[in-house]
Amino acid sequence: DLAMLPGATDNCLLFIQKCLAIDKNSFQGNYQLCNYCLNKGNMADAISSISKLAEIMLADKDSSKISYDDRMNGVRLMVEVEKFQEASKCLKTLDEDNSNIAEMKYFQAFCDFKLKHYKTSFSYLQEFFKLQNSDNELVSAADELRIELEGILGESVRRQDEEFEGSEESGDTDWMDIEEEGEPT
Repeated sequence: DLAMLPGATDNCLLFIQKCLAIDKNSFQGNYQLCNYCLNKGNMADAISSISKLAEIMLADKDSSKISYDDRMNGVRLMVEVEKFQEASKCLKTLDEDNSNIAEMKYFQAFCDFKLKHYKTSFSYLQEFFKLQNSDNELVSAADELRIELEGILGESVRRQDEEFEGSEESGDTDWMDIEEEGEPT
């Protein structure tokens, strides 16, 4: 509600700048600056803040300073401004500690797809579908991505997908060896 008051956006920027003057490596300060820049349509500064967010996230190796939720919010912003390489790097640091989180698997699959790492994208997507997920919107987006990947990778992926679905029932998990020479990565 306070954001609707006259001069509120100027005050928001002033407080963000004060935060960053105290600590230029503040995750929240840089996150808020990126949001502010995006809301104002200033893509150049938003991308600069995103780069700083990625740098901060990658420097926090033990995940002690930045929560998982904050990291995922940072990744979402990176995806929004199409910084897929940075998002992918940050997601891989999250994967080490949170390998059973479906949303993270979907975002990794999406980033790898955008980076044209199609087989890796497909692998993350398969991991996504193995996890329980009640977010229908995310499941729908993952289905669309799977269809795109099948169109790019062709029949071998569709066969592999069918084998995976069958092996899921039998307990066989050796579905990841789909790399073949000459196919896209």
